[in-house]
Amino acid sequence: MTMTELKRAAPGAVAIAGVIGAIVFFVWTSTLERDQTEERFRRLASNLLLTVDIGVQESSHAIESVGAFLDASETINRDQFKTIVQPLFSRELGLQALEWIPRISRSQRPASESSAAEALGFGFRITELDSAGITIPAKDRAEYFPVYFVEPLSGNEAALGFDLASNPPRASALQRARDSGTLTATDRITLVQETGQQYGYLLFLPIYEGGAVADLLEDRRRLLRGFILGVFRVGDQIQALLPEEGGDVDVYAFDV
Repeated sequence: MTMTELKRAAPGAVAIAGVIGAIVFFVWTSTLERDQTEERFRRLASNLLLTVDIGVQESSHAIESVGAFLDASETINRDQFKTIVQPLFSRELGLQALEWIPRISRSQRPASESSAAEALGFGFRITELDSAGITIPAKDRAEYFPVYFVEPLSGNEAALGFDLASNPPRASALQRARDSGTLTATDRITLVQETGQQYGYLLFLPIYEGGAVADLLEDRRRLLRGFILGVFRVGDQIQALLPEEGGDVDVYAFDV
């Protein structure tokens, strides 16, 4: 190539070099921005996960605090239960309800239903759901685990009297909680009081005669008084726990 040809090609080479440089710079800045965006998302997602996790743990501690009161009490009435649990609803825990689920034998059923009806001022029956999902009086069984106290009552009326032992997923969680002596969760379920499309879950804490968890399995089964039950609607709970600054991130909860 002659000098003249080189001189003619130089501006084009410079232009090409400039374009290549611009492309390299664009790719570099785009990668940097993407990395910064991904890092910001990771930080935000991690913070949101931590916030929800802490909130769920606080919900567990709230149930355990009610359990500690019942451990120290031989008896408890509706007014006492309401006084104990009401302050917990002022905290952002996403609680749908807190309930007392006593162990009621077949022979105790008539007196328990009558006593609850008198305290509530309206009819109370231990119930279950039939195959069509209709509430009916609970069938004859050796024992029942009905929703006896529930706070708040408003919005949870449909759950009052429902025998959790009549439903296999709930009964399974009851048995696991009873035998382990620890706080136990159900799989995702549809709440008896659910009027929308949300799934829920329940947390059971077993309460025993004498307060302490017995060492032997047969003693835990024999001494069981009932359960403190925390009721949660998953969507409402997560919404209550999430900070406002997480609003530009979609959050999904999976039942594994």
